[in-house]
Amino acid sequence: MYLCKVFIRNYRLLKNVEISMDRSLTLFVGKNNSGKTSFMHLFQLILSDKRLAYDDYPLECRQILFDSMFNFWKGAVTKDDFVKCVQETKIRLVVDYSEEEEEQTLGALSAFIIDMDAKVEHAIIDITYSTSPQIEKFLQDSRAKYEKFYNTKVESNTLPDYAKLSELVRDVFSILFERSIAAVNPNNEKDCQERSSKQIQELFEIRSITAERSLDETEEKNCKPLTPLLTKIFSSELDEMGQGLQAKISQLTDYIDNTNTQLQSLINKMMVDIVTSMMKFGYPSAEELTLNTHTTISLINQIKNNTDLTYRGKDASEALPSTHNGLGYKNLIKITLLLYEYAQIVSSSNAMIPMLFIEEPEAHMHPQLQTTFVTFLTSFLSEIIKQKSIQVIITTHSAHVANTVPFSQVRYMRRYPSNVVCKNLMNFYKGEKADEEKKEHQVFLQKYLKLSLCDLYFCDKAILIEGASERLLLPRMIEKCQEKGVFGKKEPTLASQYYTIIEVGGAYAHKFYDFVDFLEIPTLILTDIDFIDQKRKKCMRNTAVSTSNGAILHWYRQKKSLSLETPINIDSVLELQTDDQLSSAGYRKIMFQYEENGLHPRSLEDAIINVNRTLFDNREEDNISFDTSILKKTDFALQLLTESKYDDFEVPSYINKGLVWLNDQPKIPPAKSLSVEE
Repeated sequence: MYLCKVFIRNYRLLKNVEISMDRSLTLFVGKNNSGKTSFMHLFQLILSDKRLAYDDYPLECRQILFDSMFNFWKGAVTKDDFVKCVQETKIRLVVDYSEEEEEQTLGALSAFIIDMDAKVEHAIIDITYSTSPQIEKFLQDSRAKYEKFYNTKVESNTLPDYAKLSELVRDVFSILFERSIAAVNPNNEKDCQERSSKQIQELFEIRSITAERSLDETEEKNCKPLTPLLTKIFSSELDEMGQGLQAKISQLTDYIDNTNTQLQSLINKMMVDIVTSMMKFGYPSAEELTLNTHTTISLINQIKNNTDLTYRGKDASEALPSTHNGLGYKNLIKITLLLYEYAQIVSSSNAMIPMLFIEEPEAHMHPQLQTTFVTFLTSFLSEIIKQKSIQVIITTHSAHVANTVPFSQVRYMRRYPSNVVCKNLMNFYKGEKADEEKKEHQVFLQKYLKLSLCDLYFCDKAILIEGASERLLLPRMIEKCQEKGVFGKKEPTLASQYYTIIEVGGAYAHKFYDFVDFLEIPTLILTDIDFIDQKRKKCMRNTAVSTSNGAILHWYRQKKSLSLETPINIDSVLELQTDDQLSSAGYRKIMFQYEENGLHPRSLEDAIINVNRTLFDNREEDNISFDTSILKKTDFALQLLTESKYDDFEVPSYINKGLVWLNDQPKIPPAKSLSVEE
């Protein structure tokens, strides 16, 4: 069995979210403050006896709460009206047990199965934080405090002071809501039965490995890396360890106790001799005071606090301390020890659904180590647990981690002004859209993301480009636009935003069109017009009949709803330059070379030479054509960036205009009312 779906309403930015879970590994990706860590904290709240915290209650819900409080105080609404207005926080968990054998016990899940339908193979658990039965007393008392503390009378024509209400409510928020847990009949959601905190705690075995992992001994007051684990081993929680390990620990403990007794006797005898010798210095004599000594030696504490990791060479003749190893390996070692400890707990636990949250495992790890860790994580857990499977939930900001995992396991968290959407990448090209071409695009994207390690999931904006020349030149071109003030005064400008440049070529850019729209990432496509003549040969504008550029052809056909075989003439291509609506689609805009200085360049290099003729000693209007047999494109780009002669080069207008458009796009999309999984 496993947790297959989670519905969340009114918890931080997770205001109305549906998240489907993979049975083995679910990876949450997205920018900072997009709800990834909140999802982990939510489960810590669910499985504790803590009340809902004020800071976990969404801002919009607080506004409704404050307005409702003030209206009640003024007599505009009744207590029942107030209760109806206040937004409750609710979490629904759906557990799939379809793969369990009929004779197999469902353990703690049995308490949450209340239907009698043999065809139903999932259980529903609702955790609700609703208004307390003592709400009327709270409202009256809080009004008295509001008027007393702030010397303000609540009258029919006064408006609420939200800042003052916020301070008042923050202090007493914990009594506003109380939690209830219910088993729900999947065939009739009105049929519910109350359950206890203990019953849901017995169902799950949750462990969180947070991003704040201390990696250096000095950070833990000289605590050795193995100290926490050894403390666990020698604690009263010994029963949680496996039988084989338990026997060895018992044997070691017996040896320590025997040694401890012998040491105690020897040390006490030595201390008596020392104290006796002190009497000649005026210490109380035997007639005045009888003095004995007792020294307590804790060998276990010595082992726990002084067992350290060392690193040996192949010949094992010398050892180096753990401080000499890199933070990446130390991070990996610490995570591995925590995984092993958790696996031991799971192996001996009766909980039916073990869940492991790992927050940003990539900390301090080099790229290959990140990829290897995620690749072998589930198999590592399977090997040491054997009989039980663990649901692993990972949050990450690493493209190396994100692109290692297949689309089916990726959940993209998209931030809006006041809420978050969880996008299931398995729903990309789902349903009627999934024709053969788009299925092929999905396969391509999965492979491309893995090979290129591009960071689409984490960027504010994206730029799709033709090749290496654009990749080298674009950052400098963005700097030039910033220096010349073409981005305007709106802050932050594109130069300060997190944009990613993706080299896809003209033949593959169109495969990204639907994907960036799905992720809702503002994306600029910079490509070449690539004029061709009637013989489909490379040419200049005066003999051109069309373009060979796939990005442009697919764009135009998609905008005009034309078939892939429909020929596109050059006039239609140039229409994209004069019609802003035609050159924009979804979250995208396509740009290619404009006519400037009486010429229409064919490529990036031609365009740069055309607007910088003086720098290139080329003033003849009919002689602008970059010759790759003389100079490679990347060499041209490097020359432009490194030789002082070209420091003041001008940016071609099509790039300038495209970058201004991208700069003006909001980093966070407008508010979205529907925030369930897409």
